[in-house]
Amino acid sequence: MIGLLLAASLAQNPREVHPFALGVELLGKPGLLGITSEYDFDPSAGIGFTLGFTPAIRSRHGEALSLTYSPHVSVNLGRVHALHLEAGVWWAPGLQTAEPFVGVGYRLQLIAGFLLQLEAMALYDPQSSGQAAIWGWAGLMLGWAF
Repeated sequence: MIGLLLAASLAQNPREVHPFALGVELLGKPGLLGITSEYDFDPSAGIGFTLGFTPAIRSRHGEALSLTYSPHVSVNLGRVHALHLEAGVWWAPGLQTAEPFVGVGYRLQLIAGFLLQLEAMALYDPQSSGQAAIWGWAGLMLGWAF
């Protein structure tokens, strides 16, 4: 009986049952800490938006805490356990342009709704000390899908 229930739950894709997700993200897209919302319009593809803050924005006023905005698209290859790919732009007040980023990682989304996502990210920064640079870092998101 338990094996039958387990097989039935693995047959369902959690992103079909719960296409909307809301989570708290540490590092990753917010820079430091933020809230991410995502909507899967297909079991393997979706869109999202992250609102966060970071302490490392340089502007004409020096360094200060700043809001960050990150719209993104994502692809999830798998059901409960998925390879998570994402691309978007990262922007904060004080930056002259939005900076593109890509991410790759692991996503666990249970049929009950729990969500865990670990990813490595790379951001292209054309303004770093007068010359372009690529920055890399990791992120962790814990959330719930419904």
